[in-house]
Amino acid sequence: MDHDRHLAAARAEISRRHFLAGIGSSAFAVAFLAACGDDSESDSSETPTATATSTTANTATATPSATEDGGAGYPRTITHHMGETTLEARPERIVAASDFFELDNLLAIGARPVLYGYSNRYDTGVTPWAEAAGEAGLERYDLVSEFDLERIAAAEPDVIFSDWYWGGDLGYDQLSAIAPTISLPAASADETGWRLPQRAVGEALSLEDAAEEAIAETDQVLDEQRARLASYTDRVVTMAYGMYDGTWFAEATSGASGRIVADLGMTLAAIGPDDNAPISEEQLNLLEDADLLISYDTGEASMEAWESHPLFRDLPAVREGRYVVISPEMLRAIFSPTTLSVRWALPRLADAIIEAAEGRGRQLG
Repeated sequence: MDHDRHLAAARAEISRRHFLAGIGSSAFAVAFLAACGDDSESDSSETPTATATSTTANTATATPSATEDGGAGYPRTITHHMGETTLEARPERIVAASDFFELDNLLAIGARPVLYGYSNRYDTGVTPWAEAAGEAGLERYDLVSEFDLERIAAAEPDVIFSDWYWGGDLGYDQLSAIAPTISLPAASADETGWRLPQRAVGEALSLEDAAEEAIAETDQVLDEQRARLASYTDRVVTMAYGMYDGTWFAEATSGASGRIVADLGMTLAAIGPDDNAPISEEQLNLLEDADLLISYDTGEASMEAWESHPLFRDLPAVREGRYVVISPEMLRAIFSPTTLSVRWALPRLADAIIEAAEGRGRQLG
């Protein structure tokens, strides 16, 4: 993803001033997974085995075996992003390799990992939605450039959840050598979006009902916010932001921003090539016709360069109060969509759209 490559280089610049704004100060680290609590079956005395096909799969399904030696519905084979993994018994000790997607999908169904990898992605720290879902007290390791394989192995996991984005084939091979590993599919893998990885986690842990309940709760929030925006659907949203190196991005309709805007019943304008390709600041005039302009806060220095540019300041949307800035946490929530992050982001994005539509946006002076 182009936006990730550019934003990673700017991580040190991204301000923490929005971190957990309006929420109490407490430690959290986005991550996933863990033991299944009262709904758990008894521990298996054998180490689960994993098998992975060489064919990448974009769907996630569980097929219970006719035998139930490992608990109800086990052994079962999960088809996932990197292939297939067989779980001989219901997992009790769960590790989330990273906090990009895994942790949210586990916390959403009451599953608490014994360990997770903390990346501090976009310098956002512990996300407010994971904190609200009970992240506090979970053990974590710092995920800087690679998995801490020693810490993961020491956690003695029954299953490891990774994701489609982090680590690639090598990372998956390293993790699956420790324990059965399930690589969550991308939210864009099919039309169900962020619901797909949530269902994969539920199926792997025999918590399908809890997964559907979590999805239904987020869908309810989506319905509520779509209703709030019903009188603004004639307005077109443009989501663009400046970067530390003087480039800018206009989000593609097919990207994460486009999908969530469409879910809200709104239209996202594709400015220039609809492929998230960076465009130089000299081409800011492409935003002349922007109706509602929403930008991600990409850090103090980036925002100063973005908002001080004379071409930007002269845009009609900026001059007329139809320009709104949303937080780094929103950037993370939308570009790493999960049941929890989408639920948290939807009301805030709807607020931003309404604010811009009513001309109550940011005043640059």
